[in-house]
Amino acid sequence: MRVAILTDLERMDDAYSVCSVVRDQMRMFNDYGVTHTLFVRKRFHGDIPQSTQSVLTHIKPYHYDEDEEPLTRFKDEVDSVVSGDSLGVGYRAALTGCDTVITHDLVNSSWNLPHNKAIRKIASECPKRWFHWCHSNVGTHHDRVRYPSSMKYEAAPGVYVFPNEAAAARAREIIQGAKTTVCFNPRDVRDLFSFQRETVHLIRAWDLFEHDVMQVYPFVMPRWREKGVPHLLTLFGDLKLRHKRVKLILVNAQADSDFGRQEIEIIRAKARRCRLEEGVDYFLTSMVPFEGWARTVPQGVVHDLMVMSNVFIFPSTIECCSLVQAEASVTGKLVVLNSDYAPMFEYATPSTMAYPFTQNDPEKDGVFYKRVAGLLVAELDKDRILTQKTYSQNCVCNRDWIWKNQLRPLLEDYNGDP
Repeated sequence: MRVAILTDLERMDDAYSVCSVVRDQMRMFNDYGVTHTLFVRKRFHGDIPQSTQSVLTHIKPYHYDEDEEPLTRFKDEVDSVVSGDSLGVGYRAALTGCDTVITHDLVNSSWNLPHNKAIRKIASECPKRWFHWCHSNVGTHHDRVRYPSSMKYEAAPGVYVFPNEAAAARAREIIQGAKTTVCFNPRDVRDLFSFQRETVHLIRAWDLFEHDVMQVYPFVMPRWREKGVPHLLTLFGDLKLRHKRVKLILVNAQADSDFGRQEIEIIRAKARRCRLEEGVDYFLTSMVPFEGWARTVPQGVVHDLMVMSNVFIFPSTIECCSLVQAEASVTGKLVVLNSDYAPMFEYATPSTMAYPFTQNDPEKDGVFYKRVAGLLVAELDKDRILTQKTYSQNCVCNRDWIWKNQLRPLLEDYNGDP
């Protein structure tokens, strides 16, 4: 697949949302090895992004109506867009060698009518697959406009792509015969928070965006029992039994000794009893093949993982002043404390959840942990902020999900008209 991305951009303006979408779309194509070229105006200002060609005749916005002079001008401008002139290469030459064309706001806006007409003309000459990204709702008064403005309300060859179904449904009502689909704008949480390079690697390697319940839990191996890791493993096993996708990231520092390695095997045996699969449901950072991670994990990576997670369950009985509890609270987690350990409550609010973990043996008191798992699921399901965050992180702001579930099927499976 060779994709041409047609735009009328004269600069990559951070304040213009279309620029952000185009930039993120190119990043997605780079991630998945899709050959692509971005086309911009010949008069493009600033640094041109990688894989870009300066192309397209500069056409100033103009009001067209049925008077003879404006329509003559419109015809000349359409011809220059198709064939090119001294200010730019035309569509006919630009699209040579590509089989798929993505346009951005070229067939649905009044200021790009010459491009709209040129696309219809070139589509009849060369069989390509056309996908028209529409960043604005279809306008009103479609029954009052005249040619060439009326072209906005006539279906162009290909598929109209909207960021939501409401806008797509509106287009189907107004544009007779329009084929529409939905593809989210490829924003990504990894870019929004400037994640560390190692964090980005872990997200892919561990499918961290595929979760319902996620926690990161730092500790040192000599104190993993006192930190309450057995309680966490039991509880996450019960959460999994409730058909929740769980991700428990155990940041097990000081695991580079014989003692540390022996204790890891005990943790693994406990996890198996809880029906948790290593590399799927729980993870040991000491096993990541990055230099020094068996001893310690960079703090920036731990902070990144903390931002992504949605719960922080803290059954520890050894902290005097927990830094990680404060970090979890300030990053908007559902915090659950050990009600048997008073020091932690000085950093909590009256609404903080707490349960008597110390009194309940994770190997014997199964009823207790099943009950707590049920209460946590109920709390997460009703928390509007955490529910929205998890959904957005897993889907709306996750270019891997968008590529797998929306964009790749659209580009690879569409067999409609050219």
